[in-house]
Amino acid sequence: MYGQIVIPVFYNVCPSDVSNQTGTYGDAFTKHEERFKKSLDKIQKWKDALKKAADLSGWHSSNIAPESVLIKDIVEDILNRLNNMSPSDDSAFVGMTSRIKQIISFLCIGTEENCNVGIWGIGGIGKTTLAEAVFNKISYLFEGSYFSSSIREASEQSVGLNLLRQELLSTVLGDENMKNIGTSVVGRRLTRDRLGGKKLLIVFDDVSDSRQIESLIGSLDCLNSKSRIIITTRDRQVLVACRVKHIYEVKELPTCYALELFCKCAFKTEHPTVDYMDLSKMIAKYAGGVPLALKVLGSFLLGRGKQEWESAMSKFERIPNKNIYEVLKISYDGLDHEKQKIFLDIACFFKGNNKDFVINTLNAFGFSAKIDVCDLIDKSLISISHDNTIIMHDLLQAMAKELVIRESIEYPGKRSRLWDHEDIYLVLTKNMGTEAVEGICLDMSKIKDLFLKPHAFVNMHRLRFLKFYNSSYEKNANKVHDFQALESDFAELRYLSWYKYPLKSLPSTFDLENLETLEMHYSNVEQLRNGVQDFEEAEAQSTANICYPGSEIPKWFNYRSSGSLITVKLRPDWLNNNFVGFILCAVAAFPKSRTEYNLSIACQYKTSNGQVVSEVFIDTPYIDCPYNSKRVIIGFDSRFFHRHISESLSSSNEVSFRFFLKDDSNKYLKLPNTVEKCGVCLMYAQTHPGKSDGSFNTSEEEDETDLECLIPQRQKLCWLTKQFSSRCYEEEDKTNPDGSGETYGDRWIIIFGNRCEVKVISEDNGLEWIIDPQTGQIISTNRSIMMR
Repeated sequence: MYGQIVIPVFYNVCPSDVSNQTGTYGDAFTKHEERFKKSLDKIQKWKDALKKAADLSGWHSSNIAPESVLIKDIVEDILNRLNNMSPSDDSAFVGMTSRIKQIISFLCIGTEENCNVGIWGIGGIGKTTLAEAVFNKISYLFEGSYFSSSIREASEQSVGLNLLRQELLSTVLGDENMKNIGTSVVGRRLTRDRLGGKKLLIVFDDVSDSRQIESLIGSLDCLNSKSRIIITTRDRQVLVACRVKHIYEVKELPTCYALELFCKCAFKTEHPTVDYMDLSKMIAKYAGGVPLALKVLGSFLLGRGKQEWESAMSKFERIPNKNIYEVLKISYDGLDHEKQKIFLDIACFFKGNNKDFVINTLNAFGFSAKIDVCDLIDKSLISISHDNTIIMHDLLQAMAKELVIRESIEYPGKRSRLWDHEDIYLVLTKNMGTEAVEGICLDMSKIKDLFLKPHAFVNMHRLRFLKFYNSSYEKNANKVHDFQALESDFAELRYLSWYKYPLKSLPSTFDLENLETLEMHYSNVEQLRNGVQDFEEAEAQSTANICYPGSEIPKWFNYRSSGSLITVKLRPDWLNNNFVGFILCAVAAFPKSRTEYNLSIACQYKTSNGQVVSEVFIDTPYIDCPYNSKRVIIGFDSRFFHRHISESLSSSNEVSFRFFLKDDSNKYLKLPNTVEKCGVCLMYAQTHPGKSDGSFNTSEEEDETDLECLIPQRQKLCWLTKQFSSRCYEEEDKTNPDGSGETYGDRWIIIFGNRCEVKVISEDNGLEWIIDPQTGQIISTNRSIMMR
């Protein structure tokens, strides 16, 4: 595949005579040139071949005596090379054959390009195994090779890197004297010269800092252009600092390979027995395609009975396997204190949430979230999906939660984060909370009614995150009571989310000074505190959405289409300072028998050249969807305030919108015709009253074109939309708020108005109301949004 291997043996001849054709070689070539006068090009090829051979690393008889030692060394060298050339057993590397080939292709062996490769991924994903497989396949092609394992561990020892450096240099250069070369200026220069003179293959395994490689060999630039370096690491920034040409990210094993690897460890065969098939699939799924976990769990269960397997699986779901936990924890230990807190927050509260939302929330907690989230991505602790949500491997999440549990194993009230419903119920009912508690996230569907005592939160002085939600769409979703009787001021609370909050206001003792995010979806809140309207300072949300029964796109959507795809032709001046955003609409069908859904419409922006610019999600309420029913879902996407998105579309004369239906587990519904129709409408801000050009009105006193002037109202609009949605679906008579006796009807829409008003239109009976977004009360004005 890579040609023949040449090992020159300079027996009683000087290598320089061979290379330069001097001495006896010069005499011989003089005779050849006389003999082959008509074929001097042939002579030149011979000279070039000898020069290349002489430049190769080989054996020199004058350096080794007696001859028996020389012969022994040559034979051992050839045997080692033949052993490395022997076909490796790829069956030991389940699912890695294509990965090995890919990395070898990246190395471009035989060329003089700088083709060093970095292998990157989470702990236990198989980076070292992959590097070893590649090393074993190609090391015979190099004059010297060395696999430097566990560099991170060596760096943690006082003389670890120094000993590793001595071993590396003496091995790749074949010279024991290199162990005595220090790191002085002279020593470093000698090392650089010696390394640059040979074609080498070096693997640096488990590197946590680029300076570790500098300590071992200096800069990678000192190596021969035909040498190759492979670096494995959990931190992508290490590879960036080392300027490797190719970064190969090791992904989880596909399901079929994961099951095969597990079975090889658990049964010593490629397939499970019939009795263990379901359990094997369950455990392979739990391991999430991580080879380390598959091997550890398979070896642990080898030879055990079915009941033991079931018991072990039950335990794994509560307590991570110690060996897996310790390997994954290495990445966490390498983080600074603030990154550790962010990592734990994401694992306990924010996995699966929108990245921008998470960053904004973490910033509200006082973190420098943007750079730290990027660093967590580089360290393979989290990743970002195509729809901009945060992904964390289940094993990493389990490791993070175990870290929190170990803060106080027997006393949950002394832990920093609480997510388990049993622990939270115990802490709140028994007044066990302490100042250690920083966050609580309770799924109310998993508890019986919880009646809070006045002192339930008194000792939680550092509480910054509080979320009560319901994952089962129960009619009586709220199960936490007596919140108004609490004596706590929640002074440090930054985030409060309460699904179907039952009261009309927050407790009078509630301190709002530090509150950054308030989510009261489908609640009864009319004002934040008695006598106080606090919405003026509220910041914007990116979308305001609504859902109602129906099968047609409203007529005021200028762009309408059947199916899930629509292409909008844009005017040359479509993107100007008055552009606010897109209003999106889809008619979704629900063919399943499930009666309640929490769904999102995922809408993908694509330019005329095929570039996917952005993706927005239109969340719907928890809605009752009988079999074969349909719903109209409308959403306002205001993210075009982010200039980098709008600028990406500014040169396009058309944009395509493709709509997908997603369920509450953030998975696309792969059902036929789930999105039957779709529509798009552009929204603009109007700067002069009375101007009927299809724009967004502002008051007569204001003459603003700055889009930022519209931001403060969106929180109110989102809130009002949720209020109106909740009332329409919960009030049986659906009577409108003006007391006229007319009803909302089954189909209605909210059209966003200016900062002081919102128009509500019933599509059933044509009734219109102008609503004050702060109070939800009817006001007498006819200003509205006009669309174009």
